[in-house]
Amino acid sequence: MTSMYLPSRISIPAVLSYALAVLSLSLSLGACAFVSSGALEIKQAKSASIPPGKTIALSVKAAIGDESDPAVKKKADEAVRRVRTELFGRLITDAVFRIVAQPAEAADYRMDVNVKGSRKVSRGANFWLGETAGWNSLYLSVALYEANSNKLVTEFDVSGRSAFYASATYHDAVREAVDRIIGALK
Repeated sequence: MTSMYLPSRISIPAVLSYALAVLSLSLSLGACAFVSSGALEIKQAKSASIPPGKTIALSVKAAIGDESDPAVKKKADEAVRRVRTELFGRLITDAVFRIVAQPAEAADYRMDVNVKGSRKVSRGANFWLGETAGWNSLYLSVALYEANSNKLVTEFDVSGRSAFYASATYHDAVREAVDRIIGALK
């Protein structure tokens, strides 16, 4: 019968308890990577609450790098499309506004959203590289104006970040950023 050699000062229960402590610590630290997140930085606090039943004209534009580069333009266009789609629906379903209109249409409020930064990690990179591939992220600046007076109601920056796991997508980052926008408007 073969036996495992351990120095006389180390006991098997001590090794097992050490291994369990290392495993639980790595799982608890790694759990942070399994949660999407976002941030909100208020530049100007909301000057008045938004009354129910109001309308808004939504403008989403990109302010990302050199748009003469086709790859940068494609990335910026995708970020704008995804933010506009998610925000358009959420402003109504979360009862912030009754109607969301196009930028040129008449409305009670006007919201300008600028995509300042975006990072999209492919599913393949997430699968093969895991946490080292990084996360999907999105950075937006938002300004809300009363349409008739052009008075600034609130201004803030938001970010959204997906988690570090293979099924995390760019949509998670968009959803987190839009969650922060909705929270700031309510």
